[in-house]
Amino acid sequence: MKILGIMLKGLFIQILFLLPLTLPAQTRGIVWEYQIVTAVESVIPGGLGRSRLLLSDDGGVLEEYKMENFFSLLGINFKNIKSNDLLVVQKFNELGEEGWELANTVSGVYSKSDVSVTDSKSGVGASSSGEGIFITRYIFRRQKSR
Repeated sequence: MKILGIMLKGLFIQILFLLPLTLPAQTRGIVWEYQIVTAVESVIPGGLGRSRLLLSDDGGVLEEYKMENFFSLLGINFKNIKSNDLLVVQKFNELGEEGWELANTVSGVYSKSDVSVTDSKSGVGASSSGEGIFITRYIFRRQKSR
């Protein structure tokens, strides 16, 4: 009887270890779907640039929202920055209500390289074009419905 108990215990342990291998891959882990939100913010002086918030999903649907430029004719426009932040927060809240969570953020800057201005003390050139864009990609995910 004792040997039968040991054998059953060993069989039970083997089943516990082998059972996960027999389950389909999707039932073992979470399957995610993704949505990307891209903020393109212009830093071209005088408000001449174009700034946009782009939302795209895996179905190829693209939503585009106009954002205000960082700069006006007088320089940095903090009212525009606040307006842009409100738009981004509004869209993030909508995504959160739909079950999306922020998984990752990637950002980059592009600016024209113009070394016509040189620091007289160090001799190091600096960009004087004042033109460029900030791009931030927000990667959202949610558990895919089965």
